[in-house]
Amino acid sequence: MNHLKESDSLYKGIQGLMKDLSDSAGDTKKYREQITKLNDNLSALNNVYGNMLSAMNVKITWLFYLTKLLTKMAHEKSYLRGKR
Repeated sequence: MNHLKESDSLYKGIQGLMKDLSDSAGDTKKYREQITKLNDNLSALNNVYGNMLSAMNVKITWLFYLTKLLTKMAHEKSYLRGKR
């Protein structure tokens, strides 16, 4: 009878272990899915941020060249006024 109780206890312990492993596998799957979603969201956010920086860089570059052109025109205008 003692062996039967020990076998039953061992069987219940193994069942509990299998249930815990099964639950852990489900949790691991959910965790992996959430990490994948997080990665996708971060990639999308990086794309938006990158596009914003690119747009700002174009504007800054355009303003830089416009400033250079206006400065050159102002120098030429003052040079031409001085030649009169």
